[in-house]
Amino acid sequence: MFQKKRVDVKLYTNKEDNADGKAGEFLCSVAPTVVEDAVAEGIGARIDGGWLKPDGMHLQGALQLPPLDSDGFEVRSDEALSFTDLIVPAKIDQVIRDNNPDLKYAAYTLDKPANISFHGFTMEVRTLDMDYLPSEAGKPVRITLHGATLLAENIPLSAETRDRLVVDCKAKGFILGTIGGLGGGGSTSRVPEVAYGESLSVLEATFEGCVGVSGELVPKLIQSGGSQGVEFGASQLELTYLQQPASLAVRTEVRFGHDKDMGRCYFGVGLIPDADATPIKFGAGHIRGFTGFVAYNMVIARDAQRRYEFPANGAEMTGFIKGLQVHKGPAPSFAAGIQGTLAITRLCEIRDFYFGFETGPVVNSGGELYLPLDANAILYAGEAYTKVGSADITYSHPEKYFSFTMTIDDIDVVAAKVGGSLGFEYSPRLFGVQVGYPETLAGNIAVFRVGVGLGFAVDWDGASYVRAKMELGLER
Repeated sequence: MFQKKRVDVKLYTNKEDNADGKAGEFLCSVAPTVVEDAVAEGIGARIDGGWLKPDGMHLQGALQLPPLDSDGFEVRSDEALSFTDLIVPAKIDQVIRDNNPDLKYAAYTLDKPANISFHGFTMEVRTLDMDYLPSEAGKPVRITLHGATLLAENIPLSAETRDRLVVDCKAKGFILGTIGGLGGGGSTSRVPEVAYGESLSVLEATFEGCVGVSGELVPKLIQSGGSQGVEFGASQLELTYLQQPASLAVRTEVRFGHDKDMGRCYFGVGLIPDADATPIKFGAGHIRGFTGFVAYNMVIARDAQRRYEFPANGAEMTGFIKGLQVHKGPAPSFAAGIQGTLAITRLCEIRDFYFGFETGPVVNSGGELYLPLDANAILYAGEAYTKVGSADITYSHPEKYFSFTMTIDDIDVVAAKVGGSLGFEYSPRLFGVQVGYPETLAGNIAVFRVGVGLGFAVDWDGASYVRAKMELGLER
């Protein structure tokens, strides 16, 4: 396991019966030794002491990764991966997982967690195990580091040990394309390589108190600024919004990365409907035909109305997420948005609906307001809905403040054409209703145009009010 490296030992006779053995038995202790490149090039061992026993060497000490300021191997640390009782067997075949199902050999819990760096991501390593894979190319000794990864500054480090970083230490002769390798007559040294497809990090996070994301992320190599970096991707994530208990029925496109220049993380998640085009629940209604995104420290363009620009066609979402540029401003940024058709069954539809989160988060949304103005639309919904105006929604999560405003174009209601604004607002400390504000609710009756406005708000902080207005004029 340690590439036939040697350690110093001391042989002596036990003077009396004790925990180490019976009186008169030979004992063999391991002297403090530094073993360079013990497992592979750059991965050494510091042996503080130990004993030779029938089942192998029982060692105290630490494994040592290349230092943070070194070049080459992408897994580095200035902290020792310390152990109290690492058992190294006499034969490496005893480290094969089928021969070591209980991880008796070559596995341990660190004396204290140690931080390592992986392409700028920090992982807190808590346990470690090794596995010999003689049937694979290069006959690697696989080191698996278990712990938790700090994926972003606004994602707390998990207390659970679910992440793993896998390093395969392969025979150098195989890496260089020569004949030989361990056990083959060639070079007997190993070279470490990250097994990206075997590594993963578990993501569970809530961003800005509004968007929850969970799933497994797998790292992959990328080219970044002329050098290699790593981004995490996932085939699927689960998402929730505004602390709703159920996850959204969506497919995702994911990028998680670390910006070496800014020393911080970034990510982008694209959202499109699942294979069954399942609508997602939103308040009292649902959104169908949607696309959306969640982004941190990435640049999202805006239109003339300051709304985020992202594809309405789900087929374009993969290219959108892959093409996002990393935000280089001094302050971190957060953004999320969704668009589609918001349907409140048999009441109204908001088409070309837009819902945008910003840091705070403050939500701005709106779209074109459609109402069922005949019996068929009310009973069966669908295309019989008629456009009557527009709707604007604002939500501020920190204050739990919500406002809904409908601006109605002139529509026929009984014997009059009526138009204007209707709306309401509420929070835990505020409730208000606005009829005819900001646009007077008015209609033409015969040759006259009559308009009214009435509004009130009950504010527990003392800013309550009642207001009213009336208009009377000739038809326009």
